[in-house]
Amino acid sequence: MRRIRTASIATLGCKLNQSESDEMARELAGVGVQLVPFGRPADLCIINSCTVTHTGDRKSRQLIRQAVRANPDAVIVVAGCYAEVEPEAVRAIDGVHLVIGNSGKERLLELLRAQQLGLGGDDTNSPHQSPALRRNGSAGNPERGACVRTRAFVKVQEGCDNHCSYCIVPQARGHQRSRPMEQVLDEIRELVVHGYQEVVLTGVNISAYGRDWGAEGASSNARGRGLVSLMRRILSETELPRLRLSSLQPEDWNEGFNELLGSGRVCRHLHLSLQSGSDAVLKRMRRRYNVARYEKIVGEARAAVPGVAITTDVIVGFPGETEEEHLETEAFLRSIGFAGVHVFKYSPRDGTAAAAMPDQVAPRVKQERSDRLIRLAEEMGRTFRSRFAGSVLEVLWEERLRPEEAAGLGLGPGGPWFSGISDNYVRVYARGLRELSGTIGGTRIEGLAADGVVGVPVR
Repeated sequence: MRRIRTASIATLGCKLNQSESDEMARELAGVGVQLVPFGRPADLCIINSCTVTHTGDRKSRQLIRQAVRANPDAVIVVAGCYAEVEPEAVRAIDGVHLVIGNSGKERLLELLRAQQLGLGGDDTNSPHQSPALRRNGSAGNPERGACVRTRAFVKVQEGCDNHCSYCIVPQARGHQRSRPMEQVLDEIRELVVHGYQEVVLTGVNISAYGRDWGAEGASSNARGRGLVSLMRRILSETELPRLRLSSLQPEDWNEGFNELLGSGRVCRHLHLSLQSGSDAVLKRMRRRYNVARYEKIVGEARAAVPGVAITTDVIVGFPGETEEEHLETEAFLRSIGFAGVHVFKYSPRDGTAAAAMPDQVAPRVKQERSDRLIRLAEEMGRTFRSRFAGSVLEVLWEERLRPEEAAGLGLGPGGPWFSGISDNYVRVYARGLRELSGTIGGTRIEGLAADGVVGVPVR
């Protein structure tokens, strides 16, 4: 029997994928398999794939082939959304041994043993090792270096019932399903015991948490109440220092979010999905809000929570998007003044309504519009960060930078330099006379860096 003693995991896509990669890593470690960085020699290589755009498909294929080249004798497993939606295309790639969809991630050890593979010590009674083995939700992410990790992504729900006209995710992830609150609370308590400072609640559509619990759940979850209830229990029943939300949907906005964001333990950061600043485009996308509703939510959040960071996603080049509609989006972004914007070029996905719509936008036009919004996003990000000069931000210090990393960021000589994230999602760099990684502390902001700010820790 072939035995798997070392494994690596590469993760693409969303925070939910990252959370599931962490869980697979814990399962492997629990039976004695040693986790190594992706790209290093390993007996088992897992690619947790993405298919939200054609770019996700392409990057998934690239990572698969990279793993095959780097480890020609390894067992190559492809999991995730690309494997779910295009399993035959994945199986056709030379070197792939096993293709598992999203539900298969929960049965990883079972599926590997079915391939006549021994795992580590292969003691099926081995205790499930603690989440402290995997920190900051980074299970071999090829886009991240090694660091001391103090954040964890906790999955609270799966699937989506919204069926926006451009989105393949409901086909890849299925219907809305919520984890029981007690399971979420137990996982967070264990993370706290092992020193985690921050938890990010993640899922496909966390705003819908609890909606699938029948009539009782539906009534208690009107406009995001299920998620608000979960957050209140986390704050009252655990000692977690810092709680952060992943993406929220405007149609599920609940006024309770503002109260919680101002509590001191919930991060002052809202990633509020927009997609377009044109009501006509939003209607074609089958989004369930308009720009006036979105603007009202942002205004109320800023009034209630000073310094809150509002970030978002925008799609450019949606079918039928005219130049006038694009300019509406550009003007709306300027009027809101986002702290950060993820800009995506529309990517047709087979099986979605938008793929069959007329008036598909030319690639050249998409690229031009994307470039304009990316420049605008960079300008708005600098404006947001510059507001905090002279103020003190609470920073979760994540890693000590290597000297070459600090130099590449233009941070100057001396050090050591540390990198962290403020509660309102600003990247902060500071010199530290003591080890900062894994701690939360106040930092006085003194100036801007290339992608963040520079500060001085204060006691």
